[in-house]
Amino acid sequence: MVKSIEIDGDRTSAEEAEFLQSLVDQSGFFDLPEPIQRVMPDEEQYSISIEAVERSREIHMNKSGISDDLRPLIRYLAKRAKYEKRK
Repeated sequence: MVKSIEIDGDRTSAEEAEFLQSLVDQSGFFDLPEPIQRVMPDEEQYSISIEAVERSREIHMNKSGISDDLRPLIRYLAKRAKYEKRK
């Protein structure tokens, strides 16, 4: 099963955009080392792509490879993905 979400900062409330930016900043997303991928067939996998004005980055990781700094951002996106699917 695949869940997906796309959040456009220009189309979201200022409060949400600010909150999301704080999660990205706190996670150090653009400075994280490349996750080490271990093949785990039944493990959840995540792909996060962020396109900002001056930079962009995409990372792929297994659930067991998520850093503690990245967990709040992933939790937020996972909650939003569920919410978006219900529409």
